[in-house]
Amino acid sequence: THQTLLVYAKTEAYVYNADDPALREPYAATSLSMHFKNKDAEGRRYRERTIRGKTYRYYADEGRAIGSVWSDCSSMVANTPLRAETTGYPTQKPEKLLDRIVRASSRAGSLVLDPFCGSGTTLVVAAKLGRRFVGCDVGEHAIATSAKRLKAARVAFEVSHGQARSV
Repeated sequence: THQTLLVYAKTEAYVYNADDPALREPYAATSLSMHFKNKDAEGRRYRERTIRGKTYRYYADEGRAIGSVWSDCSSMVANTPLRAETTGYPTQKPEKLLDRIVRASSRAGSLVLDPFCGSGTTLVVAAKLGRRFVGCDVGEHAIATSAKRLKAARVAFEVSHGQARSV
């Protein structure tokens, strides 16, 4: 399947952590050998590109930004009964996918909201990454599944009127 993630921000001061390692991948060997021929004072390989009069430096060890298709986060992984993260919730997403999204769009200590928390994946990932969270759902099964998952992950939270939130 293919799903599109849309990012909305109230101001130009939005968070996008493009340099986070979860949003980067190694350069191909061909690219490394062809383009990364320079070394800086610390011995790091780099290439420079000038675009419209501005010069950009790219370091080989930082890798390149991942593209818009994330084929390494298969949705089937989350619903495989042999995996520890599986809850049985039908629309569960893999932790790797939510880890990447939360890392990309928030900082440690930020508040992460999941208004359709379902299996609780976003909440567990947010807690693991040092973010506070609020998860909401209208389904009792979703709240129960999320609460069970948060307890199993030893995450401190409280449930109030169909919301789970960090404490």
